[in-house]
Amino acid sequence: MTPRETTYYKLRLIREAENAIIREYPSNDIKTPSHLAIGAEAIAVAVTEAFPGAKIFGTYRNHHWYLACGGSLDNFFLELYGKKNDIADGKAGSMHLSCPEQGLMLTSAVVASQIGPAIGHAFARKYKG
Repeated sequence: MTPRETTYYKLRLIREAENAIIREYPSNDIKTPSHLAIGAEAIAVAVTEAFPGAKIFGTYRNHHWYLACGGSLDNFFLELYGKKNDIADGKAGSMHLSCPEQGLMLTSAVVASQIGPAIGHAFARKYKG
């Protein structure tokens, strides 16, 4: 296990990223509303470590899921600042992060909108065996 894969590293990374948002948000340089997940870091890290390969469908409070799944920290902040990146070129903002290649299929600000895609994904996997 590399240092970047340790539980403590992931927990610390998520907390420090959230703290950076808290520091920078008042400057108005971050171009998206941000809903922090401080205090929920351990949930995302524990789930991603206990269920490797799991597919996650999350809500708008999703920074911890994105980072726990192994999403790029650089792309994460580029997205928050509305800059071109591999997530959504700065158009999805904080509430619509995803990294399907790492297991975070989608997140959405619309309450319960993840249920349909999650059920569809589960059904497709079961149907295909």
